[in-house]
Amino acid sequence: SFYGRKEIKDVLAYLRLVVNNHDDESLVRVINYPARGIGQTTLDRIRLAAADNDVSICTVIENIADFGLGLNAPTQARLADFMVMIKRFSALLYTTDAHTLARQIILSSGIIKHLRDDDDPDNPNRIENIEELLNGVQEFCENDEEITPDSPEDRLDAPSGSEGSFKTLDQFLQQVLLLTSEDKDKDDSDKVSLMTIHAAKGL
Repeated sequence: SFYGRKEIKDVLAYLRLVVNNHDDESLVRVINYPARGIGQTTLDRIRLAAADNDVSICTVIENIADFGLGLNAPTQARLADFMVMIKRFSALLYTTDAHTLARQIILSSGIIKHLRDDDDPDNPNRIENIEELLNGVQEFCENDEEITPDSPEDRLDAPSGSEGSFKTLDQFLQQVLLLTSEDKDKDDSDKVSLMTIHAAKGL
C-alpha cells in the first residue's frame, strides 16, 4: 500500500524516467507535475506523433522540430528544459549511489516545494512519505546484501568496472518491482502468503 500512494508513484515515475528515458508512462505522469506550463493539448500532440511514428515520447521531444507539431517557442523551451533535467540525472546513473541520486532528483523535480506551498492539510504526511521512501533507498544502499548484476545488455551505459562498487538507482527500482509485483497464481489459493517486517513497513 505504501507504493500505491500518489506521491510515491510520482517520485518513482521520476526515478524510472531517469533510468529509462523512453518510459512513456512515467514521462506522461510527471512531465507537467509539478506544473511547468506543458498543457494537455501539447502532450496529446506529442503522444499522437509518437504513436504515428512508432517512437517514444522522449524521441519526439528531443527532435520536436522534425515532427511539425506547431508548438510555440516557449513551449518547446519548457519541453527541452524538462528533458535536459532528466538527461542530466541519467548521466549520473552509474557514477552516483541510489540514495544520493534519488534525493537530487526529488529536490530538482520540485515535488517537495509544490507540496509545501500547497495548503492541502495532507501534504505534510505526503512529504513524510517521500522522506520515508528516501530512507528506504538509503537502507538499500547500506545493506550488505549482494545484488545480482544485470546482464551486460541490460546495462549498456554502465562504465566498465563500476558494478558492485555501490548500489545504483536501477538496482533499487528492481527491488521495488519485486516488492510490488503480484507474484501469485489465481490457482494457488491453497498456498500461504508470507511478508517480511521490512516489506510491511513499506521499505
